[in-house]
Amino acid sequence: MATDPQGATGGGGSWLPKWLFERPTFTFLSLQEELNALPEEERIRVQQDKIGEEDETYDETPEFVNFKIKALAEVIEAIDEKEAYETALFINPQYVESDELRLSFLRADRFDEVQAAKRMVRYWERKVDLFGTESAFKPSVSIMSLKEKDYAAVAKGGLGVLPLVDAGGRGMFYSRLSEWEPNMDTMHRLFWYTAHVILFDSEIGETTQRRGIIMVGGSGNPDFDRIHPFHSLMEFQQFARLQCHDFINALPVRCITPHIFSPNAFTLSMIEHTLYHMGSKFRKAMSVYDVTQAPSNMAALGSYGIPPNSIPTDVGGTLDYNYHQWLYDQIFDEFDELGYDFEDDSWRMEYPHLQKLADYLEEFL
Repeated sequence: MATDPQGATGGGGSWLPKWLFERPTFTFLSLQEELNALPEEERIRVQQDKIGEEDETYDETPEFVNFKIKALAEVIEAIDEKEAYETALFINPQYVESDELRLSFLRADRFDEVQAAKRMVRYWERKVDLFGTESAFKPSVSIMSLKEKDYAAVAKGGLGVLPLVDAGGRGMFYSRLSEWEPNMDTMHRLFWYTAHVILFDSEIGETTQRRGIIMVGGSGNPDFDRIHPFHSLMEFQQFARLQCHDFINALPVRCITPHIFSPNAFTLSMIEHTLYHMGSKFRKAMSVYDVTQAPSNMAALGSYGIPPNSIPTDVGGTLDYNYHQWLYDQIFDEFDELGYDFEDDSWRMEYPHLQKLADYLEEFL
């Protein structure tokens, strides 16, 4: 059990951290006031993001898309500081200049080519930071992009793609905080991997790029107050700040809509103490639920087009989610694309570092 080094309080040897009894800088009331103060146009846009309503201010005709892709290329060319992007372009020009990739960034910024260009440059900077030059410049992000030290976290099941989409066709992923690893870089890489699985899926990727991605967050354990994955609140806040930045400013997704289920006062307080660090755009799209109030929670989710059968049972839905089966199927598909059968030994010479992950999976399946 990791406790907060900022200090503990309470009698009888209580481990409770001091920050739990302090008023956060930005509260849930502050968030409501922030939402109420929004101009009507922006308030409507926040609601559109929450329900995954497609932006009707443009139509993706071939002529419009081609015009915007060319405009994006011109804006990127005019940006001076773009070392990571230029390296990616030199190593893998076919992928970097592909219409598919550039279109994903245009969709993320509602076809504003200036903002999309900035996002694309930041994307390559962050990708190099997280995955290193050996993996960053390969197409997309796959299980092979992760580092060997990440595979224990992959096997635990802290992040996984849910099998169903919402009413608007948006992809969803499930985050179980108690199963996270206390390594920020590892968790950032897992978030990037999970996002890429959804955003470039052949069936739901385009719709998710246009309408946004849904995050369902739970503790994964009702006693989460004694299973803190990070060493301090400050470390968790730092992680949240950077990961929210990646979703809002680097990854090619229009928006992320978080639905967070809190099992107890400890987790609720931790979320509230982290609101400020999430950034305005991320927190305005977020909904927080008391996990013990399943009927009202499912009704609220239904108003956003998210049915109970798409939500795992441990946060009140009816989905019997098998993370390790999803992971096995995902790896099997990725290996199949490379011409390997994950169930035989043909890949082990080329990807020996994946042996540990295969061993982990054998324990669960």
